[in-house]
Amino acid sequence: IRVLTLLMLGLLGLASLSPRRGIFILTLFLPFMYFIRRFVLTFEEFSRRDPILLFPAVVTVAMFVGVVLFNGSRIYYCIRHSPLLKACSLLLGIFVIQMLNPLQGSLLIGLAGGMFFIPPVLWVFLGLGIDKETINRLLRMVMVIGTLTAIYGIYQHYFGLSDVEMYEIRAKGFYKAMGAESNVRVMSTFSSLVDFSRYLTISGFLAFAWF
Repeated sequence: IRVLTLLMLGLLGLASLSPRRGIFILTLFLPFMYFIRRFVLTFEEFSRRDPILLFPAVVTVAMFVGVVLFNGSRIYYCIRHSPLLKACSLLLGIFVIQMLNPLQGSLLIGLAGGMFFIPPVLWVFLGLGIDKETINRLLRMVMVIGTLTAIYGIYQHYFGLSDVEMYEIRAKGFYKAMGAESNVRVMSTFSSLVDFSRYLTISGFLAFAWF
């Protein structure tokens, strides 16, 4: 099941190589990534090195390379005229250099750390080719996803976590931290309560602003 899931994600990644389409795909995929991972856990054992988690980082880097290759002149123009983009470029360079630090261990350790810091900075450059109408669509999409995940969070609060969700938090060692079975802290389709609450904060603000 995990191999089939990775194959489907690979096809989705190929569809994401178009930067504009890829932004929509990742915006839709990321809130449900751990939900898909839990579906896989229904059939296979938990693995801390689940390759499914690499999908967003790999696709983001591929999208950034595509933007540089096909819209490089626009990016260079924006960097030259924007102090903010110059600061982001400097920060990105520092992150890349830190990945090569031999004092932290092998290059794999550097890549694992860079996966959490480099893709978010790359999204700044991916947004340079997005017009106002596309941004409005993305914000509405975030609001709708926030509503759906909030409804599922309410379901978890009143009916408890599913068997596979309980299995996952036990495998991660978060059973007591998540409140055990007496007072479960809901996480909806996200990896943790923190990610869920942050997404609700953003989508709730967008709903209020749209209203």
